[in-house]
Amino acid sequence: MERALLGMLYFGLAGLLIAGSAITVLETVPVVAKEGTVSVYFSGIALNTRGDPNVLPQTVQGILSLRILSLNVTIASVSVHRAGADDESGWTEISSNLMVLDIMKSTDVTTLIAMGPVPQQNVTMVRLKVTGATAAVSGSSAGSPEPVVVSSGELRIPLGSARVRAQLNTSI
Repeated sequence: MERALLGMLYFGLAGLLIAGSAITVLETVPVVAKEGTVSVYFSGIALNTRGDPNVLPQTVQGILSLRILSLNVTIASVSVHRAGADDESGWTEISSNLMVLDIMKSTDVTTLIAMGPVPQQNVTMVRLKVTGATAAVSGSSAGSPEPVVVSSGELRIPLGSARVRAQLNTSI
C-alpha cells in the first residue's frame, strides 16, 4: 500500500509541476491588441484653373462677386462611425482636442486633425463636432471675420469604407 501511495504522490507532484509550468508560460505571453489607430487628416482645398481657391473659375455677368478670404472652423472633437451600427451608438471618439482650421487655405501639406485607438472594424464616416465658425469675405467690413452658423453643430464626412486592422494605422 505504501508503494501505491508513493506512486500517487509522484504523479500528483508531476501534475502540479506541469500545471505550474503551463500557467507561468501562459502568463508571460503578451495578449495581442485587437485595435488599430485611426489618423484623420485635412489636406486643404485644390486651386482652380486661375490659381485662386476662393473664386469660381467663371463669373456671371451682373452678379456681385464676393471672395471668401478665410473660413475658420473650430473643431471640439472627432469621432468615427462603425459600419453596420445605428446612428446613435456606432461612434467612437478618437480626439477631444480643440483645433481651429482655415478650410479655405490652400496648401500642399496635410494637417493631422485627430489620432486615436479604434477597435478593429470598418469605418464609414467621420464626424467633426463644430463649436464655432467664422468667415472673412471681401467687401464686407473690410474683410473682418463674421460668425457662420453650423446649424447641426457637426460636419459628417462619408467615407465609403475604411478598414481598421489590429495594430496598424489607418489614415483618412
